[in-house]
Amino acid sequence: MSSRTFESPASFRLLGAAAALALAFLLEGCISMEVPRHFLVIEEGTSEFKAVSPEEARIWVREFGDSNKGDLSFWSEVLKNDLVKNRGYTLLEEGKAKDGDGDGGLELVFEVTVGGAAQRYLVDLFVLDGWLSNTIVVVEFVAPKAVFEKDLDGVRKAVATLDP
Repeated sequence: MSSRTFESPASFRLLGAAAALALAFLLEGCISMEVPRHFLVIEEGTSEFKAVSPEEARIWVREFGDSNKGDLSFWSEVLKNDLVKNRGYTLLEEGKAKDGDGDGGLELVFEVTVGGAAQRYLVDLFVLDGWLSNTIVVVEFVAPKAVFEKDLDGVRKAVATLDP
């Protein structure tokens, strides 16, 4: 019979550290954001958040890993080129955005005609530096033009509460 025991202080510390690490992964929070009152949150996950309004406005937040570590400048050019050159959107505004942690990002506002009606599309893009990979956070807000204009300030305030 072996008399080996695992009661040494070093064993307990190692076991405790492993348990704490596992717990940290399990308790990773969901994406959250305080949306305007008339929006209904329909999904809150670790990599996605969705909310809708009765007037056909939609907010969608997505999070992606980027092991190639592209920066904000790179991803903003990719996004603009895709929407303008490939999909026919018109870029109306370009500005700065901040999330709830104070991280800076880029805000783009586009317009496109769908089924004969003007739709507006806001995209806020954040690239969060990481050790092994960056995290790309994309906030999208789309609505018919009149609804978009009415909700835009409230959505911008919501983005300032974003906790990815």
